[in-house]
Amino acid sequence: MVPMRTGLDDECGSLHPVSAGQHALWVLQQLAPGSAAYNDAGAARFTPPPDISALAAAVDVVTARHDLLRSRFVDDDGIPGRVIDPHGPELEVVDVGDINDRELSELVGAAASEPYELATVGTARFRLFRRLDADAVLLCGNHHIASDAASQFVLWGDLLTAYGALTRGERPDLPTLDWTWDDQVAAEQRNLAGPMRAHWTEYWRTSCREVPAAELPFDRPRPSRPGFQGATLSADAPASLVEQVRRSAMELGVTPFAIYLSTLQALIHRLSGHRQFLLGCPISLRRSRPMMRSVGYYVTSVLLRGDVQPDSTFAQLAGAAAQQLRDASAAAGLPYPHIVRALGRDAKAGPPYRIAITQVDATTSFEKFQRDWTVEPFDVPRLQGQCDLNIEITRADGGTSVVFRYDRELFAEQTIRRLLETYLSLLDAATADPGTAIDRVALGESAAPAGR
Repeated sequence: MVPMRTGLDDECGSLHPVSAGQHALWVLQQLAPGSAAYNDAGAARFTPPPDISALAAAVDVVTARHDLLRSRFVDDDGIPGRVIDPHGPELEVVDVGDINDRELSELVGAAASEPYELATVGTARFRLFRRLDADAVLLCGNHHIASDAASQFVLWGDLLTAYGALTRGERPDLPTLDWTWDDQVAAEQRNLAGPMRAHWTEYWRTSCREVPAAELPFDRPRPSRPGFQGATLSADAPASLVEQVRRSAMELGVTPFAIYLSTLQALIHRLSGHRQFLLGCPISLRRSRPMMRSVGYYVTSVLLRGDVQPDSTFAQLAGAAAQQLRDASAAAGLPYPHIVRALGRDAKAGPPYRIAITQVDATTSFEKFQRDWTVEPFDVPRLQGQCDLNIEITRADGGTSVVFRYDRELFAEQTIRRLLETYLSLLDAATADPGTAIDRVALGESAAPAGR
């Protein structure tokens, strides 16, 4: 198990600064320390079970390589600072006996949802669930303050490369890291001290200041204080629909993600009646090759302003969404906490966004790491309950899936299931005939939440 630590460790040296995004996540963790809303995770099944000594050594290689995995975030007079410990978390092995897949999935999911003690234990956990001699599932869990979606692929690539070498009796040969998290924080601070800050601030203030957060009718009243309690539903998009989206995007001169975004905007308009609203969109800050090999919180949220008229066509909405994405990306140098301050919103008005959408490319395959064993992805819950609804378009080797992570305090499961089905139906209509006005597509009574 990982040893408990308190305070600053003399072996670790100085207190390292954190990014603006990490500062915000640290504050949220203080408000809801038991929440799993910002727990990130990935898991994989090994058949047969892995060599424990080689896997434990591979974990040591990875945590030594990426210092955020052996960092703690401590309170320095009300401001978070980062402490880098000399040793990272050790591999934990749990023998689970003869249990079925459902029970195994529940155990892994529960472990992924355990809260992180950022100040004392740290940001990461590596836990292997070994099922007799049949197989084992390795959970690589992180608090979001130390990772993002791309970090999971970096972590797994490094871990399995190191494991493969160690099982052959070789020394792991991983490329040198030319970019550290301290480099990233320093770059952010230079950006904030530079001439573009005023331009970015003015963009966000002008485009988003008076626009409300998008909301959908929900089943239960919004609590006075969020509990950050989430759940997930997902569906595989039919291959024919994914191809239809691709073709439509090419014909309209936009990206497929602009199609997914504009369809969500159309759905929100149809169900809420609102014409102007803000959505959140997490985007990557990885702008150079050295960053691509690093584990870290290389993500910021931007705001996307929907402006939907009753006679807008799907094509018009997609074109507008593409422009929103370009403009927001160009102003993403201003970290999200600074965007919030630029808007000057009263705390009573709530957050700038309650619904978010993002796209994740999960096409990295485990196949190249297969030797005398097989390694395959194992589904695990992650990042649940951050806002009312978070839609993730996940592109993987097996196709594209649409993931709805939702607030269980607001929505019943059957409501989200209907919303997901309606979204896919509307996506089909939007790409089958982009010239159709969005208000002319029938949604059906089942599309509206029960509490509407």
